[in-house]
Amino acid sequence: MIKKSKSKKLKIKNINKNNNKNVENTINKIRENERKHMTILVISFMLLFCLISYLTFRVDSNEDKFPINTSDLNISGDVFALTENDIKSDQDGINEEGKELFISNNSEETLNYKIKLVQDEYSITKDNCKSRQMPFEYIKYSINNENISTISPNNNGEIIVTTGTLKSNETKSINIKIWFSLNSPRDQDYHLHGYFTIDRLDI
Repeated sequence: MIKKSKSKKLKIKNINKNNNKNVENTINKIRENERKHMTILVISFMLLFCLISYLTFRVDSNEDKFPINTSDLNISGDVFALTENDIKSDQDGINEEGKELFISNNSEETLNYKIKLVQDEYSITKDNCKSRQMPFEYIKYSINNENISTISPNNNGEIIVTTGTLKSNETKSINIKIWFSLNSPRDQDYHLHGYFTIDRLDI
């Protein structure tokens, strides 16, 4: 009877040992799976962060790039901003260096063109300054030092500053000087975000 009792105890101990090993193995597997899942989760977050950073940088890096022209007519230039420092007399305005634009016709035919002033909606939205854009009637400009004019949108809302003709594969430069008139309102931080673009002119 004593031998049987000892034998039973040994069997129970062995079973308990095996059970403990199984439990320990199970716990180790669970921990290993948790580590794997945590590693995958961390890597996923890192990749997502890198993707968001890339997209943000790409948008910000395009902030000051001039819109791409996809037609046969092209114009070089950058977005610009006028501030209260650009409130000047006509004499001082026309004596400024101005903005040198290069326009070209890449087609095989002679084309009529119009150069337009366009408000830079990207900068306006970013700065939340729509209500502080200088009213057009206070914006003066001159093309190639000739004729001082005031900005005036047409019936379609276009601000055409000059027109002309380009021969096939012709490139030429145009100097545009733009400023705020002396009687511009100064009760707010008025300014102008804009750029110049070119389109075909249908005659």
